[in-house]
Amino acid sequence: MARTDTLINFLTDVAAAIKAKKGDSTPIPAADFDTEITNLPSGDDTMLISLIDRTATSFEIPEGTTIIGSYAFSNCYHLTSVTIPDSVTRIGSNAFSGCSVLKSITIPNGVTEINYYTFGGCTSLTEIDFSTHTTIPALTSTTAFGNTSASLVIKVPLTLLDEWKAATNWATYADKIVGV
Repeated sequence: MARTDTLINFLTDVAAAIKAKKGDSTPIPAADFDTEITNLPSGDDTMLISLIDRTATSFEIPEGTTIIGSYAFSNCYHLTSVTIPDSVTRIGSNAFSGCSVLKSITIPNGVTEINYYTFGGCTSLTEIDFSTHTTIPALTSTTAFGNTSASLVIKVPLTLLDEWKAATNWATYADKIVGV
């Protein structure tokens, strides 16, 4: 877990505990504890560091975000859907790992890199849609989709089907890749 995630999760838990101690059972507004987004030193990229409300069932990543950071949605056990904007170019290691009820996700054309265990442990994940892609994203590890549903289908453009199946690290998933 990223250092920032740990601190944010700790502060969120402290705030909730203080409210509970005072007898306040109202949830902390999502607007107060939604996400942390940071601009990187290069000034060119904006990274989603963490979904702070780990009980969220759906989430729309803000337009303009270019990187989904490592562990950003890790262990969001209630997350059933997430919308990724076209501005995202990279998805970090373990970004969605452990999202055990996430069933499908569409990866926009702008994504050029998917890292280690990005969707690892997403045991309900049965569909990943890359059908709008005109190029094949770099898959930095053969474990990006480790421990997902046995019925996982990776949808890719029919015109690039053979290239996806033969591409470095994608070949590991050749039996799950289908052209649409």
